[in-house]
Amino acid sequence: MINWVGFVPAALLVSLIPGANQLLGLSNAVRHGTMAALAGIGGRLAAFVVLVGLVVAGLGATLAASATALTVIKWVGVGYLAWLGISSLWQARQALSGAEAPPAPSGGGVWPLVGNEFVVAISNPKALLLFAALLPQFAGEPGPGADLRWAPGPTCGSPCSGRPTSASSSS
Repeated sequence: MINWVGFVPAALLVSLIPGANQLLGLSNAVRHGTMAALAGIGGRLAAFVVLVGLVVAGLGATLAASATALTVIKWVGVGYLAWLGISSLWQARQALSGAEAPPAPSGGGVWPLVGNEFVVAISNPKALLLFAALLPQFAGEPGPGADLRWAPGPTCGSPCSGRPTSASSSS
């Protein structure tokens, strides 16, 4: 089981670290309003659920055991940050030259913002590495007699989590 009492405050503190997701959320709030930005954050949270699922499925252990996998993730992060920097510089240059500001979300409502937040969050290697480093610190062993192999992975033990359940450890 995950120690939610410890994990939630730690995750909230880590979420305060400035990064691409926070800047996108602020940008969406300035451009489209608070409610649209809050809806967009739903996309970010959906991506975080996927990333936590990947960590529970064993990606965190793979990164810890494989220097090559970790190096690949790091270089993907370098490319990602370079792309964000170049894009920001390009947009600032266009804004100075008098180009139009991006239009507010139209026919699709807030779904383009939700999708954009999801893509930025899922492609952000910092988030994956933070979840891989943070989540295992709060995961404990299942209680005695509990067979949690088919329970939802992020909350309980699972066959892919690398943590034995009582049923799998006794057989």
